Amino acid sequence: MNNNASNQIGSIVGLFVFLVFMGGMLGQTGAISITAIILWTIIILSVIFLIGGLRVIDQYERGVILTLGKYTGTKDPGLNWIFIGIQRMIKVDLRVTTIDIP
Repeated sequence: MNNNASNQIGSIVGLFVFLVFMGGMLGQTGAISITAIILWTIIILSVIFLIGGLRVIDQYERGVILTLGKYTGTKDPGLNWIFIGIQRMIKVDLRVTTIDIP
């Protein structure tokens, strides 16, 4: 598995555990209701998931999308979104490179 993808998933899981723990502490003291804690946890994790899936492809590149290791499509240049943890994108450089042969 791609280390970057596994690090993102680990970060999201770690943040979820932290938010649940802190929410439980605040909920026990009566500072905030359990419903508000659950709602804010879901909102924060959704925003992180949406932002974490954004990928930028330069004009001279194309993005090859692999879903669970199987080719599922090619993305064009611009801002694209993938499902983190399920999909990964490999950028392919389309520029022509020249070398001198002695």
